[in-house]
Formats: sequence, structure tokens, C-alpha cells
Amino acid sequence: MDHLGGDADPDRRQRREDQPDEADRKQDRLGLAAAATTPAAAEELPMQLDTVWFFPHLERGVCIYRGRTTVADSDALDLAAVMIGYERQGDAPRTIEHYREVLTLRLDRETAAAHAFNEAQLTPLPTAGQREAHAAEQAQAEAQRDQLREQNARDVAQAMAEKFGGDSLAEMRANFGGYAERVNRRGDDLR
Repeated sequence: MDHLGGDADPDRRQRREDQPDEADRKQDRLGLAAAATTPAAAEELPMQLDTVWFFPHLERGVCIYRGRTTVADSDALDLAAVMIGYERQGDAPRTIEHYREVLTLRLDRETAAAHAFNEAQLTPLPTAGQREAHAAEQAQAEAQRDQLREQNARDVAQAMAEKFGGDSLAEMRANFGGYAERVNRRGDDLR
């Protein structure tokens, strides 16, 4: 068998009965834009599912796709860049102009640093569930930061109280002023 068709269905009889059928949810559209000499010449290449690797112990699989384009040079030196992006089948497909703009941003010396690792331009928009999960993670992280700030403030206050004595901030400042003066005098004595 040369290639698996785009709608190839690996043997589903091997799936455990307690596993939900996620085939429809997991099928994404994969597109690849290749530029000839400029981003304006980028074209979307049709992709074919070539290989599937299964990792049953992880309950995962990896699909490897292949796309082809014609090149003038045997080393493909006439291609300026190759860029891969994917979309969910249920989402409206992005236009080739979108991918040309992204490629332009990534190849332009003025903007490349800001866009080189911006995967959001080449991946599907997050689902509502993913946005909610991200918001929950952010809220939890912020709560943990607040707790750490409060703990740090308590630790600093305790350390200052132990070092400079006093219960109030005013007393600690007065004691710290005397401490700073003693340190400065010791420094002057050492000179």
C-alpha cells in the first residue's frame, strides 16, 4: 500500500470498548504553504496521510502527512521557505492570503523576531473548553502568586523585626537607621 487515503480508518476493532469514538473530533485539516522565491508566490500543497504510528501505552497516535511540489533545483534551493499549519475540519479554513501574510512576517527581518515562534498564526483557534481551562489555570497561578507575595511580605517583616527589633514599621525604620549608621561608621573605620 503506497499511501493511506485521507479518509483511511485504522482498524477500529482494536479499540477498547470503554474508549469513546473520538475519530470525528480528532480529524484536522493539515495544510502546508511553500514559497517559490517570495511569500507572495506561496501555494497550499495538498497533503496525504502517509504513515500512522500508534502508541497504545500512551493511548495516542501520530499521523505523518506528505505533500509535494515541483522544484527547479535538485536541492530545492529555489524555495525560500516551507511553512506548516493545521486547522480543525469544523472551522472555516483560513485563506492562502493568511498564510502568505504569516510567511511574510516570518521572513521580514523587521518582524521575524516577533513572529518566528507565534504558533497561534498556524494552529486552530482555541475551543471554548480550552479557553476556559486556560482561564482557570491563569486564575490558579495568580492566586498562588498572591499567596507567595503575602508569605514573602510576612517573612521579610519577621526577619526585619528579628534584626532591627520593634513591632511597628516606624520602630523598625528608626532601628534600621541606627543600624545603617553603624555600618557606615564601620566602613569609614576600615578605610
